[in-house]
Amino acid sequence: MTTVTDRSEQAEVDMPGTAPVPSASPEDLLGRVLDNDTVAALAEQARGQGVALLGAGGLLQQLTKRFLEAAFEGEMDAHLGRGRHERGGDGNAVTVGAPRR
Repeated sequence: MTTVTDRSEQAEVDMPGTAPVPSASPEDLLGRVLDNDTVAALAEQARGQGVALLGAGGLLQQLTKRFLEAAFEGEMDAHLGRGRHERGGDGNAVTVGAPRR
């Protein structure tokens, strides 16, 4: 678990393949995952293939969407104490789509 210190609160972020770090700025955290060369290559490849960088359906929107979905799923896993497709051991599961009798 990596602890990331924000100006207003502390949060723990699980980043595979990284060693725990006492605290880091958002820039440091992002820099460990996406270096400048990788970001530049992604932008260049998008431009070369005619993919918009900004605007509806653009690369930035898709990147933001994926990030928010991953962050939300991590929050839900932490809240529920289990992964999305893992069954809870408390017997409090609901089967969706089962026919009613």
